[in-house]
Amino acid sequence: MGQEIDLRMTWSTTSLDFAREFVDSSQIRITVNGEALSEDHPDELLIFWQEPFEDAFGVWKVSWVYPYGLLKPGIHNISAETILSKKVTDGFD
Repeated sequence: MGQEIDLRMTWSTTSLDFAREFVDSSQIRITVNGEALSEDHPDELLIFWQEPFEDAFGVWKVSWVYPYGLLKPGIHNISAETILSKKVTDGFD
């Protein structure tokens, strides 16, 4: 018993180039109930970035979607951290 879940995060920016720069410089760390996903191989999580897209308002978005799988009923602690190897901008400043 439980529910299949996806873990998802999205970043918004003013341009396709900024979205790609964000993805290219990112490293993702996710823990579920204190257990790290791909702790030994964090680069494996980068394949879950989707292609950037432009929404109806001209804002570029890029999403990371990880098919976590079955999560049993109860209270869970999910923690996400994105570490960037260089300074990037979203272009909104």
